[in-house]
Amino acid sequence: MNVYKIILSILLVLPLVFTMHFVVSAHSASSCDSGSESRGWKVHCSNSSNGHIGIYSFDFKYSPNLSSSYKNITNQGKSRWNTVGAVNINYSSNSNNIVSQYSDPNTSTIAHVQSNTFNNHKTRWQLSYNDSKMDSRTDSKNIATSAHEFGHTIGLADLIQSSNEGKLMYGYSSRTVGYPQLSDITGAEEGVK
Repeated sequence: MNVYKIILSILLVLPLVFTMHFVVSAHSASSCDSGSESRGWKVHCSNSSNGHIGIYSFDFKYSPNLSSSYKNITNQGKSRWNTVGAVNINYSSNSNNIVSQYSDPNTSTIAHVQSNTFNNHKTRWQLSYNDSKMDSRTDSKNIATSAHEFGHTIGLADLIQSSNEGKLMYGYSSRTVGYPQLSDITGAEEGVK
């Protein structure tokens, strides 16, 4: 009789286990290469406040206030990453990751990503566009900004040396490219580890 109770208990618990979402650190920080400015890419491998995504496929949803033009910018920005094969980023209305917009004319920030992390992996992030800055720019520049910010959702850090102006993750507006370059892709491949 006790065997039947055990089997019944297992059968009742198994569906719960398979529907739960787990965030687990599958590696030590040393297996994710942090890169460097001189290598043309940097990843938040062991940064507990920023972290890296740690998975190849992840999703996002739109904030209710996101306008259709910013949805378009977002879709084109994430597609620039998806086409290079380093990651697979998709829309899902059930995602905990959010893309939003806000208006703050009193800052120089054009867009930014905030993250929650656990064991150096992102558990949730929010990408926010500052429309008071972006509305006066071209679609081309805004799509490049979106692609750059999606690099942050992967876990890539800003590059600051002027020798990296030709990289998508260069952190200043003098960036000369709008698509992930080979070094950006190499960094993303580390970010998904």
